[in-house]
Amino acid sequence: MYEALLVVHILAVIITFGVTFTYPVWEVAARRDGARSIPYYLRVNRMLDRRVTSPGVGVVLLAGIGLVLVGGFSFGDPWISAALLIVIVLGGLAGAFFIPNATKLIELAERDIAAAGSGEVTLSEEFERGAKLRARVGGFAGLLVVVALVLMVVKP
Repeated sequence: MYEALLVVHILAVIITFGVTFTYPVWEVAARRDGARSIPYYLRVNRMLDRRVTSPGVGVVLLAGIGLVLVGGFSFGDPWISAALLIVIVLGGLAGAFFIPNATKLIELAERDIAAAGSGEVTLSEEFERGAKLRARVGGFAGLLVVVALVLMVVKP
């Protein structure tokens, strides 16, 4: 039972959080393609957050709890408590920040594109501020994933 839960947990972590490390590459590609590509990139990003990351956090959490119960670990172990908190924070960020932020950035980009007509699109300062905030929070979230991974491997 433990081994099966471990496989589910590891696969869930890879699928849930692995894709998020590709988002900056996608954004660079969309910007190089031109501002008109930004809404599509953000829609795909939001869809992945809704359909992969958000539900995946639940699988990571449930499988992790199962591992603690079946594996003879304790929720009082600092590495388990810290990793549990990190997963909860990451799930909260997906629902409370990343998805609403993507929705707002899509609206702003589409507004800027419409304002440009058939001309060159310049994304507004409001869009750029939201995109920079998204990048900073995304970097923080990525760091949290790495910290949780180290905790799970090293078990200090």
